[in-house]
Amino acid sequence: MAGALVWVLQRGHLSGALGLTPTGSLEPSIPMPMHCVTHGLSMDCDVFLLSRIREEHAHTGDTRRAVAAGLRRTAPLITAAAGILVLTFAAYTRSGVVFLKELGLGTGLVVLTDATLVRLVLLPAAMRLAGRATWWVPGPLRCLHARFGRPEAPRPPGPRRTAAGVGGSTAQG
Repeated sequence: MAGALVWVLQRGHLSGALGLTPTGSLEPSIPMPMHCVTHGLSMDCDVFLLSRIREEHAHTGDTRRAVAAGLRRTAPLITAAAGILVLTFAAYTRSGVVFLKELGLGTGLVVLTDATLVRLVLLPAAMRLAGRATWWVPGPLRCLHARFGRPEAPRPPGPRRTAAGVGGSTAQG
């Protein structure tokens, strides 16, 4: 995202549309907080997406279906969260402080790219292409998990369907 910051803030492209003044240089202290904030936010989306995919894979054993189901369940959440964050960071660009303008623009672009391109396109595509290899674990880690890891709880069974309807009979007594 440093390239986008240079393109807008140093070279002046889109600066009028974004209400920014070209500064000719970037604030040298921007990359570290921008990286920390965006890394934390992207891990949050990863947990949502990968947890759902893992749950579905544990239930069905099919990576292809698990990726599709996990994406279907989390895409609205990831998109909404990213939209809120992008708007929040876009508000920083209206500040009179150059540091906040640069931080808002860079972080907003990273969140937008991460949520749309990485989380909703590249990660699911890579998992689907890898297939069974997605779930490969090295031997030492497998032993460590078997010894110390907590097994995932199985899904609770859904309601039973009977002739009387969902959940059994309605007879009293």
